[in-house]
Order: sequence, then structure tokens, then C-alpha cells
Amino acid sequence: MKKLKVNKINKPFFLNPEKDYLFDSIPIYFFPKKGSSVMGIDFIFDVDSTVLNTRSSLEISATNSFLNCGTNNFSEMELNSEIDSCGGYFSKSFNRRHFECSLHILSKSIKGIVPIISDCIFFPTFPHDVIKNKLNNKKKAFNISSIKVTEKAKTKFKEIIYGKDHPFGKRINLNDFDNLNSEDFKSTHSDICSFQIGGDKKTKNLNILISGDFPKNIKEILENNFPNSFQSSNFHEMKNIIINNPSSVYVSKKNALQTAFRIGRILPGHHHKDFFGLKILITILGGYFGSRLMKNIREEKGYTYGVGAFLITEEFYSELNIVTEAGSKHTKQVYSEIINEINSLRKSKVSINELERVKSYMLGYILHNCNGLFSQVSVFRDLKKHNSYFDYFSKLNLEINLISPEKIQYLAIKYLNIEDISFVACGPPEEKIW
Repeated sequence: MKKLKVNKINKPFFLNPEKDYLFDSIPIYFFPKKGSSVMGIDFIFDVDSTVLNTRSSLEISATNSFLNCGTNNFSEMELNSEIDSCGGYFSKSFNRRHFECSLHILSKSIKGIVPIISDCIFFPTFPHDVIKNKLNNKKKAFNISSIKVTEKAKTKFKEIIYGKDHPFGKRINLNDFDNLNSEDFKSTHSDICSFQIGGDKKTKNLNILISGDFPKNIKEILENNFPNSFQSSNFHEMKNIIINNPSSVYVSKKNALQTAFRIGRILPGHHHKDFFGLKILITILGGYFGSRLMKNIREEKGYTYGVGAFLITEEFYSELNIVTEAGSKHTKQVYSEIINEINSLRKSKVSINELERVKSYMLGYILHNCNGLFSQVSVFRDLKKHNSYFDYFSKLNLEINLISPEKIQYLAIKYLNIEDISFVACGPPEEKIW
């Protein structure tokens, strides 16, 4: 039988966006693709660390969620109807340090929809009656999700990793929903969605991405509809992370049928020489379907439906998370097997076959996620959040191709010492581990 030819996976070709400035101050990146008839606009607001420290994550995320609840010119129903009639999709999200809004729409409708989107983003009124109902709905949803073992473990883990007073470690309580009102949202919105400029006369808190089949005069359209007002600001980035002492905590929940695990620690960020090697190490441990944790705990032992390990990347550090949920009768066995797999990477070198398999997976995953214009824009948006660029993937690609079993073991010994890792589990009290 003829042997199949296996081709080496090459690194993807990345688009090079053109950079300009709105009002000569706001960075705007263009990703053109003529003839597609659709386009997208992404607004990425960086949230000042002072705002993160003085406002709850609930307050900021709700402000983002309620942007299209009404303005002086449109009610909530009118806003949504206008966007729908133009074939548009307006999405919003808040994640840790970034307050985002995205519009995807037929190119021919962009001129008519920009004034409406501008109203949503820059001039929301947060009508009291609408906000009150939506807060009640959020409160009910939170009340349901917060009693789940997965959420309890996640909340406790963030509290341990960052501390109770850190913006990423603070708990949200039910009464927090009752203490918010329209004025709070207006104040939070003003702190985030204003154009804050520094000494170089460039905004420090906003980047705009334009993609697809946009008109030549798109910059003019935006400038004619966006507020042309700026405020001087010393933008404060969240740089300093105090690494707390590792802990092992078991959160008891009566009659729980499952035990949820959240395990991890703070690791170096993407500027560090070890970061890209750590990405590969964590992938081997639990970052894909054929990972060690999946093969052991799911496929061989059948303790869980899924288990994974991943890095949350910030600009100055990254956060390791190992996550799973298993039947409560397997609590102690799952804990033991996770530790066994971590220690195995420290004690023994990975085989060449396993390493080559992981390399192929990671290179293929990069290609898949960069396939097409809007996929590349999405990747670029995520990179901008931690002040990176497409060379991030060039560095990752190089490390994937060059890394050896010896370096994998070296990184495991250096960063995966059990005594440096925090363990949180939430399950029935009779299965308590610590």
C-alpha cells in the first residue's frame, strides 16, 4: 500500500491592517475585503484600573449589557428594531479589563446605522424602569448559577488567587443587584466610554477595528456621528499582581451530586521567555482532547465527561486553570489523578511521538483560528487586549517547532510544583479532601 505523504504545517499568513486615527486621536485599524457585502466595527475600551478598583464587576458588566436599553432619541424597542431592519447584529461584552461593543452589518446599511450605534455606545440613558426589570432578571439568573458547584469553585479560586479585595477576586452578592440604579450606570459609563487622551494627544482607552467591505468614506461617517470631545487622563493600567500564598480549600455543598475542581496559579505573561513553552506544556497536560488529563481521567477511568487546562493571558502575567466536574463518589480519585499527571510531567520527559502530536495539533489550531478575514480580526482583537500583535504567533510557531522533551520537563519542574499551586474543590461534605 502506498504510504501517504504528510505535509508539514506552515505558519499562517497574517493580514497587515492599515492604521489611522479618528479625530487624529483614536487609533483605528482597517482590514479591507472588497466584494463581501458585509462589514464589522469593533470598539475595545480598556477599563482604567481605578474604575476596576472602585466599581464592581457586576456594575461594569451590567453597564455594558444595558447600553441599548434606551437613549434620548430611541427607546429600547426602537433601537433593536432599527438595528434588525438594517440587517445588523450588535453585541456587547465585558471581560475583566475590557468593555467591548461590536457591530456586524450589510455594508450598504452602514451609513444609516452608525448614528444609532453611536447613540447606544456614547449616549445611553439607562431608563429606570427598563433597568430595574433587567436587574431583577440578572439577579434571578445569578441566584440560580451561584449555587452550582462549578460557580462556587470558580469564585473561591479567584478569591484565593487574587485576594478578596482585588477586582478579579471580589465576590458578587445578591444584595449588590438591589443597590444599583440608573445613576450608577451613568457614572460608570462616563468613566469608561469617554475619549481619554494622554500627553501624545492619542486616546489611551479605545481602539477601533473596521473590517470587511466598508465604504471609502467610513472614517468620515464615524467622525460625523461620534462625539468630538476629549478629556485629559493619566490612564492607569493594571500591572501589579500580588502572588498570594497557595491554598487548598474544599467548599461543602449538601446533597451535591458532582464535585467541581478549579486548580491553578499565576504564571509569566507573554513577554517572558518561558511563556510560549508554557503554552505547549499546558496543552500537553490538558489543552486538547488527547491531553494527559483527558486520556487518564475521562477515557481510561471514566470519572468525568471532560477535563481541561488552559491559560488566561493578560499583558503582564497569565493564569493557569485546570477545570473539571466529576461524580462526587470520585472526588478523591480525580484529585489524586490530577496530581499524578502534573508530577508525571516533572519526573519524566514526554516522548517524541506525544510531543510531535501536540505540535501538529497546536499548529493546526492556529491555522484554523486564523482562517478568513473575520477570524483574523477576532484574533487581532484578542491580541490587542494584552498589547500584543501578530508576531505573537510567529513566536509561538517558532517555539512549537523548536521545543524539546527536555525543555518541557524543565518548565514542568520550574512552574508545576504542587506546593505552588492552589486547589479548590466544591462538593458534598462527606467527600471533603482538605
